[in-house]
Amino acid sequence: MKFSRIIVVFFVCLFLFTSCKSKIIPLSKTYYDNTNKVGVLFIADSIRAEIIGDQSLLEMALTGTKRFRAPLELVDKVINPISDIENIYFNTYQEKGKPIKKIDYELNTEDLVEFEKPKKSKKQYFNYDLRFLQSKDIDELLIVTIEYGLLVNYDGIFEEEKLGNCRIESKIINLKDNSILYNNFTVFNVEVIGNWKTPPNYPNLKDAIQLAIKQAIEEEKRKFNN
Repeated sequence: MKFSRIIVVFFVCLFLFTSCKSKIIPLSKTYYDNTNKVGVLFIADSIRAEIIGDQSLLEMALTGTKRFRAPLELVDKVINPISDIENIYFNTYQEKGKPIKKIDYELNTEDLVEFEKPKKSKKQYFNYDLRFLQSKDIDELLIVTIEYGLLVNYDGIFEEEKLGNCRIESKIINLKDNSILYNNFTVFNVEVIGNWKTPPNYPNLKDAIQLAIKQAIEEEKRKFNN
């Protein structure tokens, strides 16, 4: 689990393969009109706790997230949201009549060649050349990054709030020319109400994270059912 990451800016670019300069690209109204074959990669982070807010290096050293480790592991066994999130895309594509399948591939930028954008093109392109993935009998690649858990907001050494959090980032790449057909993200935060430390089941902690995930799922469904 990632319990030691310190985040100063609230909404940062957490997905390793996404340029922070990439703009939001909504789904085209005609996207489902063709039957292009879609391969999907799910990049799922384990449940995690992260510190957000304004802190000095000393203040960072005085605060931490280790105390959340065991409770979050227990909560994760109950909510286990990955399959529910994956089903957003499988169910939607199947309903729209567009073929979709998981592909056996691990996305690693160290193994990829940077893509050189055509000079006169106004399209947005993925930073790395993924056109070789057409060899897996797919025309498009859907990349979905999933992160969820707890955000602990600090002002200096003073804890202000705890938030159940879910972030889903999704991107569709046309493998014919490496252009980005869709690029968006969904983030929901839900405040933990009451005392978070309520063993053995930690219901307040669980409810906040679970509600954030539920809201993120509903929003992703809406975006992909355009």
